[in-house]
Amino acid sequence: MTQNYPALHGANLLSQLFQTVEAVGIDKTVEVLKSAQYQEIKFADPDVEFVVTQVAIHFDIPSHEIVYGNGRKNDRKLAIGFCAHYLQTVYARNMDEVKDHIKKDLSLCWKYAKLITKLSPRHHTDRKYLEIKDKLDVIFVKK
Repeated sequence: MTQNYPALHGANLLSQLFQTVEAVGIDKTVEVLKSAQYQEIKFADPDVEFVVTQVAIHFDIPSHEIVYGNGRKNDRKLAIGFCAHYLQTVYARNMDEVKDHIKKDLSLCWKYAKLITKLSPRHHTDRKYLEIKDKLDVIFVKK
């Protein structure tokens, strides 16, 4: 989506970019630019949008980070697993469709979805995710 901007706007844009880099650093500037690029995700399938949005809300992770992110700073891996799990089990999508919708490798979709089925109340770290699963089960069954 390239547009022809007058030179004045281009110079202003670059000036602002350099000032921002000086103020907050390169890493933060790049992070903000990437985040802004994916603020609004357009899903072709309303069921996928509903699942990703609900999972994002319950994990307190932005939808764009579930779909496009690749960092390890939060519970994104389990959020992806929950998306894959519900799309497959509740909405009867095959994993090939799931991988296309959530922009992840097929093997990762399978692997992360399997994590959800292996959550155990006996494991202290799993209890938080089982509580999220219980809440999402109610939402997706009632839809």
